[in-house]
Amino acid sequence: MSFGELSKNLTDDKLSCEFSGNADAQLLVDFLFENAIKIFKIEWIVNDPQFEMYSPEYVLTKFLGQLLAHPNVTFSSLKKFTLVHTEFDERSSQLLADLIRTLPHIREIRIINAESFGDHAKPVYEAMQATKNLRNVTLKNCGLQLKDAHSIFIDYLPFKDSIDLSCNDFSDGTFPLNLSGFETAHTIKTLSLNSCGLDENNLAVIGVALTTNNTLTYMDLSHNSLTPYAIDSIRTSIQYNWSLRKLDMFCMFKNMELDKEVQILREHNPHIAISY
Repeated sequence: MSFGELSKNLTDDKLSCEFSGNADAQLLVDFLFENAIKIFKIEWIVNDPQFEMYSPEYVLTKFLGQLLAHPNVTFSSLKKFTLVHTEFDERSSQLLADLIRTLPHIREIRIINAESFGDHAKPVYEAMQATKNLRNVTLKNCGLQLKDAHSIFIDYLPFKDSIDLSCNDFSDGTFPLNLSGFETAHTIKTLSLNSCGLDENNLAVIGVALTTNNTLTYMDLSHNSLTPYAIDSIRTSIQYNWSLRKLDMFCMFKNMELDKEVQILREHNPHIAISY
């Protein structure tokens, strides 16, 4: 494996690290340990894994295993951890969960374009739940299903500030936002469900949940099955919601009927910036 490219930016003795390519895990870990105290962001990006001689699951497992091999080293400044274009198996998922539990000040975790994550996600959910300083979670295009949405909103992540579940497929049933875990909202302030295959019935369920939600300030429902019925359901509900300030509903296929419903939605909710 090649070392790949290392991009680092020093600001006020804090170090931001971005790794691209299937970099050699030991070389990366040696570098990270040398700078453990001042690193505040790590971004691990695996490019074109199908052309590498090692599977992305193996590379990720080796990298995480090396990070955990030195328990006397603490990434005390690390606040943001990102994994992009990798894949998970049971071992790498457990290693990531173990790593998260060792990060005392982590505030944001992003996992992007890891379609096998959903099959092995439970240990990571539990670690995220136990990490008090973690506020922002992105699980974008991670192969999540409705059962994962239920776990995220009800069981594991109701006390986080921001959740991005964009580009997962929630089209195989009813989205669980009508359950009390979301309706009371706990602390969730921003929620992205962009491109999640939500039909008009699921969007109507979200509308009902917004009736009692009092913490969301931003929601992204773009690129789902937006219909006049869905917009009307949302309009009826959000008139009772006084926390929401921005609602994105971009869609590829617009028509006069949709335009009319969105205009009514805007007129009835002047306190909400609605993008369509």
